[in-house]
Amino acid sequence: MIKEYRDNKGFSMVELIIVVAILSILTGILAPQFIRYIEKSRAAVCASNMDSIIGQYQTDALENPPKNIQDAQTLLSNIAAEHGGSNAAGVIGAFTGFCKSGGTYSCIISEDFSYLTIECSKHGRNVLDAEALYTKLQGVAFDDMPKSPYKTLADYFAAGRKNVDSEAIGTGQAYAPYESLADAINKKLIAHGVPLEDKSWRLYNDGKQYNMFMTERKITLSDVDSKEWIACEKYDVLNKKVVTGYVQVTTSTSGTQKYPIINGGTFTETKP
Repeated sequence: MIKEYRDNKGFSMVELIIVVAILSILTGILAPQFIRYIEKSRAAVCASNMDSIIGQYQTDALENPPKNIQDAQTLLSNIAAEHGGSNAAGVIGAFTGFCKSGGTYSCIISEDFSYLTIECSKHGRNVLDAEALYTKLQGVAFDDMPKSPYKTLADYFAAGRKNVDSEAIGTGQAYAPYESLADAINKKLIAHGVPLEDKSWRLYNDGKQYNMFMTERKITLSDVDSKEWIACEKYDVLNKKVVTGYVQVTTSTSGTQKYPIINGGTFTETKP
């Protein structure tokens, strides 16, 4: 019988060096992407945690309104404990244990103790989308405007109005002590912790349904001349769907004054 001999020497030193070099290159390429993927997942979880805490706080505060800031802080601390968080040492309204990236939550309670704003030291403020803004608009009341013909936005639209715009300019004293209906809405929501300082919005009835538009930045009259396309979210109220896209800006008038408004008719899901 003839024995068959095989070469079982394995890899040579040169081959091993080549393999190690290839693995090092692949690791260098894939590791940053993997780290970014992990951090993106952590950011998503962090945003979900913030939304959950805010939602529970505002629900509990509506059912049993806090009488003072101490009651509100106690409510917040109890909710934080339920979600596995704990007070940051020496800082009132700051909590750790929620963010997987080690961020600290800074919580701001509104002046009437009914709303909560949270900012994570690693991932920023809780996100406001067009659907959330639409929901918050429905809760705005105008009881502090004695000359206003409307007590809520539902009254406003029931009177045949088709839209309300964040940059609208008022005339007369109908909305005193505010400059306009839009000014009242913006100031009320900001006072309740809704981050609208750098946003513009429009609630519009196109004859078939209501749509909520919210831009990523504040619009100005200069945007009309530039014809710039601005990133925007649209909330389809009928189908309960948020769509991201771009819009252009046009103008409306109050008396002789012009102000910028979101041109909902130009909304497109992709940038032209």
